[in-house]
Amino acid sequence: MNKKTITIFLILVFLSFILPNQAKAVELIKGTGPEVFLIKFEKRHWIKSPEVFSALGYKWQNIIELQDDELNQYALGIIIALPNDLDKLNGEKTGEEVEEKRKEFKEPIIRIGIYGNQNGELFQITANGPYEIYKNNQFLNIKNKGEIFKTIIDHRITFKFIPKTKDTVFEINEHRLRGNIELKHSSKSRLVWVINELGIEDYLKGVAEVVDTYPTETIKSLVIAARSYALFHIQKGGKYDEEIFHLRNWVYDQVYKGYGFESEAPNVLNAVGETRGMIATYNNKPIRGVFSSDSGGITKNACEAWADIFCDQEYDYLRGGIKDPTGTEHNFSNIRTSHGVGISAIGARELAKLGKNYQEILKYYYQGIEIKKLY
Repeated sequence: MNKKTITIFLILVFLSFILPNQAKAVELIKGTGPEVFLIKFEKRHWIKSPEVFSALGYKWQNIIELQDDELNQYALGIIIALPNDLDKLNGEKTGEEVEEKRKEFKEPIIRIGIYGNQNGELFQITANGPYEIYKNNQFLNIKNKGEIFKTIIDHRITFKFIPKTKDTVFEINEHRLRGNIELKHSSKSRLVWVINELGIEDYLKGVAEVVDTYPTETIKSLVIAARSYALFHIQKGGKYDEEIFHLRNWVYDQVYKGYGFESEAPNVLNAVGETRGMIATYNNKPIRGVFSSDSGGITKNACEAWADIFCDQEYDYLRGGIKDPTGTEHNFSNIRTSHGVGISAIGARELAKLGKNYQEILKYYYQGIEIKKLY
């Protein structure tokens, strides 16, 4: 071999080691949680254990860390619980169908701040099914149905609790919640928060803002408004600057009671399912779908009722001045405690009695909006 041939040979050997690792680096992603995903055919496939990860020949340093909103743009694929589960991906469609899938909007994940803890407090969690525990992103333990996990709050430690079945529900300090639970310190509020992380549709099942006895079309209109409100704040990165959740579960956002509310509101559950993925948009963006129980007869202008930010043209659908239909029966105590911006729920109830559907109700109170189905 001459010197030139040897040089080319060495370059090819070098590339044969480097390029495969680079390819694997762009295939492996994770969010703020411990789960690692393999990206293939525009989907994220959960690699269920470190043992499977190692058996597949992947390297931990090749994992790309994303923000959760970036991670959630990929639809969930299969669970890779064994190395040969990768064979299931061979049947995935390619070409035009993959291109169409890329255009689809995936169900977003929302993070709800349930309550904050001080350092040194006791935290206790249990569930009606099995769940996995992660400490600082490393697998710690598995608990079975009814088993309790306790720890003393420490701002230096993050715990994440992941249900192993779809029907597993966590119980924390009288809160019953679907989805993942995270115990994480916030440098903004200087508290360790209990955060409920779940799909937006399951979140809506626990939003206790809608009266279950209202007409079906009224309930649907308020569910779509609530979904729009949640998505608005997800896309903004959260309502509270630099916080580690999108919304809280209190009255200043949307009152969220989790799984405990579902058995109390079967009509709300049906409305969530029947309007799945539907939102109200203004200038092709989700609206901040606020509503009150009773406007007192005419809705208020958000620009005058709230902060200057609502004077921006972005919020022209909240200019108010919309009269509740004739025959609406107002309640003085509700008027006194309501902000009166957006939909007047009592007026929306009257519109449904007059034969208006949920789209007509939404467009009556939010003028200039469109209704779209995202997924």
